[in-house]
Amino acid sequence: MTSKVRYDDIRLEVADKGFILSFTELRKKTGKQSTNNWENEIRDYKKEVYVEGTKALARMIELSGKATNSSESAAVKEG
Repeated sequence: MTSKVRYDDIRLEVADKGFILSFTELRKKTGKQSTNNWENEIRDYKKEVYVEGTKALARMIELSGKATNSSESAAVKEG
């Protein structure tokens, strides 16, 4: 069984020839659980590079829907 993946610390930075999307992937550890959430989760820090800004923003919106605080995420509208 795979654990549910959530995302945190989602950032989009401008690079010389594109964009860098940085985020933290969170998964629960299996086994004994601690009262400390930092000890209960596996944190993988990831980066993705994009040339096109629209693709970078689409991916950022996708990740924000699965964020740890997605109910508090700002709504992004196309316009």
